[in-house]
Amino acid sequence: MKKKLLVTLLIAAFALLFAGCNDEEVLSDVGVKKDAGTKDTGTCTPSCDGKACGADDGCGTLCVGSCPDGQTCNTTTYTCESKCTEGAKQCSGTKVQTCTSGAWVDGEDCAASGKTCQNGACVCTPNCDGKACGDSDGCGGKCVGSCPDGQTCNPNTYTCESKCTEGAKQCSGTKVQTCTNGAWVDGEDCAASQKVCRNGACVTDGNCAQPEGAACNIDNNPCCEGFSCVTIDKDQKDSKCYKDCTNDQSVCSSTQ
Repeated sequence: MKKKLLVTLLIAAFALLFAGCNDEEVLSDVGVKKDAGTKDTGTCTPSCDGKACGADDGCGTLCVGSCPDGQTCNTTTYTCESKCTEGAKQCSGTKVQTCTSGAWVDGEDCAASGKTCQNGACVCTPNCDGKACGDSDGCGGKCVGSCPDGQTCNPNTYTCESKCTEGAKQCSGTKVQTCTNGAWVDGEDCAASQKVCRNGACVTDGNCAQPEGAACNIDNNPCCEGFSCVTIDKDQKDSKCYKDCTNDQSVCSSTQ
């Protein structure tokens, strides 16, 4: 009986010893357990020696390699491109690119600030869709937007005005205005050519420098041709130039 028990114990001991030998954990040389199933794969070392631009570096990425004469490897696209001028800028989609060490390198993404890339710079794009006359265009300017029926948006004052007759002309100060698409639009500034604006045209007026509304003097500072220097008080010399004398003006004097 004792012999059978001893044999049973020996068999159980060998079974446990065998199971332990097949465990993933084994003893190292210094008696410390380690994972026998884990393999040391090491770290991948990229190699681009002698490789062309865009070639595999052996670790799943691309090489900034060699290119034909006169070209350089773009560090973003890994393609060969003609060398650029150091510091120059251009657009690549919505991104600003700068020429650095002969290659185009991505910089600011204009889309992140709601802008577009134009000529190597982020610029604001005005938006007037559905906006009224005078509304902000989102870029510091104003919109030539919608107006009530029978009116149009003046592109100079950004206010709604009654529509004018297409092609008609008038004066606004020293400037000639033309009715374009139902609105008065500034044109030539007569003052730039030492002329005055009369009836929608720039005209030469001799030595006269006193247009309508200008201060005048009856004795030595007459009005332009076609205007009268009008005083309100008989003893008052300085007054203003008006187109015509009217009955409600007490004194009317002209050089004509």
